[in-house]
Amino acid sequence: MRKKISTACFIVHVSFFIELQRQLLRAFTRKFPNINDFELLLDFPRKGVVNIRTERWKFRKHGLGLYFRRKSLQPNYVVDMHTCFTNPYYIDSWRLFLFLESVNNNMTQNEITMILEKMVSKGILNAEKYGYQLKKKKSSQYRIVR
Repeated sequence: MRKKISTACFIVHVSFFIELQRQLLRAFTRKFPNINDFELLLDFPRKGVVNIRTERWKFRKHGLGLYFRRKSLQPNYVVDMHTCFTNPYYIDSWRLFLFLESVNNNMTQNEITMILEKMVSKGILNAEKYGYQLKKKKSSQYRIVR
């Protein structure tokens, strides 16, 4: 059975997801300080592990991004930074679809896109070429709930 989430809850999930991306990018670049090719990721390791505090995250390179899965705690969050790897504030419906699926909040990509577009119309997000970005001046309104 699919769990529906409210727009307010969706915003909390988006904020939490963005914070996870930010922490994963920081942990990855600290662990691999000599990587230079952030466009094609040619010098990125194919797979490995990074840690955020006590959480263990496995990653694998694919295409122009990295796919992360938390292994040390349940739920096993999924963060697929498949494009725009260097921008942790970038989101799209595919990233959110995989993340929400990993926490059993199953929405279709179309439902996610509709909410993201509503967030653009309300001034919460900026529409980007292939996705969205949280407006920096608004981001402090949404605290990360743990």
